[in-house]
Amino acid sequence: MHLELRAEGRQFELAAIGPHEIYPREPLDLGVCDAEIVMDVDGKRFLWRVRLRNGAVPFDKVVPTDALGDVERLGA
Repeated sequence: MHLELRAEGRQFELAAIGPHEIYPREPLDLGVCDAEIVMDVDGKRFLWRVRLRNGAVPFDKVVPTDALGDVERLGA
């Protein structure tokens, strides 16, 4: 499984995701913004559109998110 956050034209690896939060694998420095979470598992790709409601700073271990829609399955 691979988890990635796409925000402000950049990509960041995630360690884990929860229902309303992400767990960055690397320090993030982002303002309040809309973003996408991409999950690849067993050859399938899923996408969630979210809002980083408070942004993120490098010492955040958990970053709260708000869903901007339902999960989408990408590809076949």
